[in-house]
Amino acid sequence: AAVERFGSLRLSTGTVRRGEAIYIPQHPAGRPAEIAVESTVDGGNCVVNDPVYDGYVANSDIAYYCDTECGSSGSPVLSRDTHEVIALHHFGGCPNSGVNASLIEREIRSLI
Repeated sequence: AAVERFGSLRLSTGTVRRGEAIYIPQHPAGRPAEIAVESTVDGGNCVVNDPVYDGYVANSDIAYYCDTECGSSGSPVLSRDTHEVIALHHFGGCPNSGVNASLIEREIRSLI
């Protein structure tokens, strides 16, 4: 009951598209919440660069350009179209990457 006022996010089970616009609510370096919506590449907007990308495991991630900062790992990567979680951010760089939410959903489906 103590956290219900914060709402919840839905994991996407759909296919991530190249060029899909995204945003990332984050707490970089432990600061108050900030929302990453801009990128220094791809025309200035955060977008998916590669819908299938190798993370710690082959084909586990999606890759995207979005200006995040250290400490943002674990942040949800949200589709600007559906506002669903399409990935969980865990690698910063060019490009950034996050574990594809459809893989996570399959693993925890029975728990949610």
